[in-house]
Amino acid sequence: MEQTEERSEVIEVPAELDNPEITKLTSQSLVLASTYDNYEVTTPDEYVDGAEHLKEIKEQINAVNEERFAQTRPLDETKKRIMAFFAKFTDRLEDAESKIKIGLLTYKTEQDRIAEEIARKEREKAEREAERLREEARKADELAAKKERERLAEEQRKADEVAKAERKRLDEEQRIADEAAEKERERIAEMERLAAKDEAKQKAVEEEKRRQHQREEAEQRRIQEEKDAAAKREQQEQERLHQEKLDAEAAQRERTARAEILEARADDKIAAPGQSVAPKVSGIQSRTAWKFEVIDASKVPDQYKTIDEKKIGGVVRALKGDTEIPGVRVWSEQTMAARSA
Repeated sequence: MEQTEERSEVIEVPAELDNPEITKLTSQSLVLASTYDNYEVTTPDEYVDGAEHLKEIKEQINAVNEERFAQTRPLDETKKRIMAFFAKFTDRLEDAESKIKIGLLTYKTEQDRIAEEIARKEREKAEREAERLREEARKADELAAKKERERLAEEQRKADEVAKAERKRLDEEQRIADEAAEKERERIAEMERLAAKDEAKQKAVEEEKRRQHQREEAEQRRIQEEKDAAAKREQQEQERLHQEKLDAEAAQRERTARAEILEARADDKIAAPGQSVAPKVSGIQSRTAWKFEVIDASKVPDQYKTIDEKKIGGVVRALKGDTEIPGVRVWSEQTMAARSA
């Protein structure tokens, strides 16, 4: 066993503790403690001696604590009596302070309630007015949209009627042209029959057939051109109506956006929370403290739950190595204990 040489330590001693007995006790403690600064056990005999060294240290600790308590107990009693004496006055003053605070808070709370009630009524009034304006705007918007839809529907109806009449006119022209062509073909067929044995007449009939064919083709081209022109006009009209519909929808969206902006402005103007009429006094102020209570522990998230380490420790000390708690690792560590002789 290795032991260090004694070393001197300078510790300032309070004047009230400067007496030979305490000086001797503290000096012995320092000498004894310094003896084991680099304590090391290397043999069985040194291990056995260590138990005696522990007892010696324990006895010295008890001696120091006994002297410490002997010095402090009278001070503790004196402090206790002084604290009890002044507590009578501070308790009365703190009670008075509490009563004043209760009175101030009661008055302020009531004034805050009155102010909030007034503000609530103002907010409700402003909300009703805003709702009335929103309803008026909505009805006006719906009426304008309805009129626009009716106007576009009427224009569409008229355009459809014009297109229908134009198709009917062209169909009638086509029918008349077809009937005229049929009669002309019958006339030429009759001419062919009468000129069957007359070569000169046959040539005249062939020429008439050629001219009739040209007239039919010209008439058909004219009718087709009118049909194409009518179809083009109808398409252009439909495109115009479609564009008007798109423009009306865009105007409707713009009106809706303006209405939403006006609604937002109206909401901004709704009365703010009421201001208490309780006067502001220099040196005092009220604070709002938010509190809580758990009404259903099963619904509280895990991050707000505290693990009961004291309870776990009791289970581990009771079951030792047989402890099985999910999420908890259990192990043992050895410590050394000694009793004074």
